[in-house]
Amino acid sequence: MAHPRPLNFLITGAGRGIGRGLSRLLLQKGHRVFLVDNNFEELQHTTSKVLSQFSNGSFSSSVTDLRDPQQIKEAVSQADAFFNSCLDVLINNAAFTGGVGIPFETLTLEDWNKSLETNLTAPMLMSQACLPLLKAKQGQPHGGTIINMSSTRALQSEPDSEGYGATKAGLIGLTQSLANSLAPMGFTVNAILPGWINVANECKEADEKGTKWEDGLSQEDHKWHLSGRVGKVEDVLGAVEFLVRERFVNGQEIVVDGGVSRKMVYPESTNEKPLWTVLEKYHNGEDFQPAVRSHSEAKLDWGPNGITAQVPLGGGETQDAPSYSLKRPNIVFILTDDQDLHLHSLDYMPLVKKHLLDRGTFYKRHFCTIALCCPSRVSLWTGKAAHNTNVTDVKPPYGGYPKFVSQGLNEKYLPIWLQNAGYNTYYTGKLFNAHTVENYHSPFPAGWTGSDFLLDPFTYSYLNSSYQRNRDPPVSHEGEYSVDVLSEKTYGFLDDAVNSGKPFFLGVAPVAPHGNIVADLSTLDDIWTVSGAPKVHFSVPVAAERHNNLFQDVKVPRTENFNPGEPSGANWIRALPIQTKERVDYNDHFYRQRLRALQSVDELIDGIVSRLEGYGILENTFIIYTSDNGYHIGQHRLPPGKECGYEEDVNVPLIVRGPGVPQNLITEAVTTHTDLAPTILVIAGITQPYDITFDGEKIPLTKGDIEQAANSRHEHVNIEYWGFALAEGRQFPGSEFYWTNNTYKALRVASDTWNLYYSVWCNGEHELYDLKTDPGQLRNLLSAEKSRQPHNGLQGFPMEKVAARLDSLLLVLKSCEGETCIQPWKALHPTGNVNKLDDALSSRFDHFYQQEQKRIKFDHCENGYILSAEGPQFEDDGLLYRDGAKWSEWV
Repeated sequence: MAHPRPLNFLITGAGRGIGRGLSRLLLQKGHRVFLVDNNFEELQHTTSKVLSQFSNGSFSSSVTDLRDPQQIKEAVSQADAFFNSCLDVLINNAAFTGGVGIPFETLTLEDWNKSLETNLTAPMLMSQACLPLLKAKQGQPHGGTIINMSSTRALQSEPDSEGYGATKAGLIGLTQSLANSLAPMGFTVNAILPGWINVANECKEADEKGTKWEDGLSQEDHKWHLSGRVGKVEDVLGAVEFLVRERFVNGQEIVVDGGVSRKMVYPESTNEKPLWTVLEKYHNGEDFQPAVRSHSEAKLDWGPNGITAQVPLGGGETQDAPSYSLKRPNIVFILTDDQDLHLHSLDYMPLVKKHLLDRGTFYKRHFCTIALCCPSRVSLWTGKAAHNTNVTDVKPPYGGYPKFVSQGLNEKYLPIWLQNAGYNTYYTGKLFNAHTVENYHSPFPAGWTGSDFLLDPFTYSYLNSSYQRNRDPPVSHEGEYSVDVLSEKTYGFLDDAVNSGKPFFLGVAPVAPHGNIVADLSTLDDIWTVSGAPKVHFSVPVAAERHNNLFQDVKVPRTENFNPGEPSGANWIRALPIQTKERVDYNDHFYRQRLRALQSVDELIDGIVSRLEGYGILENTFIIYTSDNGYHIGQHRLPPGKECGYEEDVNVPLIVRGPGVPQNLITEAVTTHTDLAPTILVIAGITQPYDITFDGEKIPLTKGDIEQAANSRHEHVNIEYWGFALAEGRQFPGSEFYWTNNTYKALRVASDTWNLYYSVWCNGEHELYDLKTDPGQLRNLLSAEKSRQPHNGLQGFPMEKVAARLDSLLLVLKSCEGETCIQPWKALHPTGNVNKLDDALSSRFDHFYQQEQKRIKFDHCENGYILSAEGPQFEDDGLLYRDGAKWSEWV
């Protein structure tokens, strides 16, 4: 199909079967494809796995129920944006075959209508909706092409296929009529009637099993065809290319069946009628009859695009097909503020356990990539590391809401993409720091159908919060408890979302268990000193009055790294004095107040779940629970706070509940906040925007994906930080509360073999901890003291050998973008023979890593991401294991 430019195709029923095969083949030929299917799981697999080899700008997709006219309009609107209003070819391929095999006397009106709505009405509505896109544009000689995928079942049928046969025959009539109606506009409209096109290999399950096209086919199957074989998707593609190319052919039907409908088939046994087919398991979200024990027991059945085949199961057992809702799932995203994992805060939230932990999956190795509120949230919403957003602080000039806006991110973050795909989006609570009562409209945060934001300087005032709804001015809630106010706003948005009738995303962001700040308008412009230290100070979190007397005897967990007798860590942390009893007692009080403040969040979870259940949508809703960053209290002698790279600050809760997500499961798959935006798009059935590069990848959600992740998912986490560290809570006489030069790069490697933390500080200090033997990160293997002591190495390898590999890996990650952040070893080893630390430890790479490669260092300490301070950059200075070549010489 030779054309002066790639053509734009919209294909329905593209998640599997003929539609998937056509999409794949057309992309291989350089065309662009918009895939439509109502089966979320299949479409997700197709776009994220099968088509992953193609560039992001070459395809997009939409999860769409073609029986819903509004969803058709939304899908076409997405395609319009993707193709810039220029569609060349519409292929109406989707079909409902659930009524095939149902005896006529028991055929229900519901199944009849499903066939009618999907097989006949949907092609009419889709063609109508696509007309503006298909019309000839300036400089084009003709309009577009419509191809309706009928079936040879329209020409010859069998009992118990009334709905399918009648609608496929009706589709031929629609084709002929449309050809006449649209010919004056330069359109061509034709139909393809596939016969036995074997697409048993074109679905998710077949990919997982490694099913090939020829599997399950016998020589007898091929003999029935004049062509000598069963059909392939490539045969249908040939007909598509012919109809796109030959404009003189219009209003016609092309049969693609290898001649099988023109050949009489005689059974070898007079006691057995000829049986030609084995069942395809499911199509367009509808379950088919189970496969049977042997070919001779198979019932004649035609798939959505003619006869299709599936490998039969042995032993006569039936196979359960998964059931997926036709509606796109809703998403509720709960984001707490500074909630810890390692101080066991979740142990004190019984309703989170009941509704989320027991009914969902807990990701115990989930990490934020920067332990500070605003930059972590920006990474979460954009899917990008902080060095790529350049939002690295909570306030200007390096961070806060003004920096988010100035970086152009207000037009390129998650709610925008969800809205463009037809979702309603709602948010209440804290969005970003430095989002204030004075700049809330400069501009308004984009992408929200409904919003009610907490605003500075009152964000952290539990009893004097200020909320700003939609485009209204801020409203003070003095004397009301902030989380309770937020709960009522959450329930109101749930009502709005359900009443809209559209799929929705609801973000809920309480400030608990963040420390309390008492502020007023006078502090807004005068909150930071010249040195950068805050003038206002944190006090303990405030609980709702009903929770004030809980947990009277609870204390901070007395882990090995809690107020240790010997100093630990590096830089300013190593200089911290041991804490007095007075400070330890205060830390315990601070901890109890955090737990008490979280009780309102626990109740909020119960309220959300009970309302979702009452609306009847709980089982079609994903609930995601996490925190922007973690928290430390007393570990390494630290006062309450965050901003460090240690486990307490970066390893944060993540729980997911939803359709297909295993219940009461704990997984050790490594995930990060940069994975959340791409994951939510996958949940919503949205293809990654062509102009967006994510630094993370989809989190494994299903049991199969989680099991596969154990062997195939990456093991690294890139952690970074710039600027200050701040003590929260009471300032004790003579003690520091603000530290500069808290700038570092860090790396976590977590797998069955390794559990390491490696960091490089801007003052030149290095850290390496083996968390298998030192979970509290107390014994820095790279400290001056340790370097003078004998050491047995790590997992049998010399420590210097391991450290050199980690340094090179971090050299790549500290400035990575996109796929390099996900697979950084490929940047060092372009041949692809190194994918994890174990591979890199081969002795043949010793000289490369320990002698040739550049090492990480800072030129000086900065409070933000200033490239001139960042030292060697892999893109400019790093070497590849390929004759010592530089990265820039190979890309």
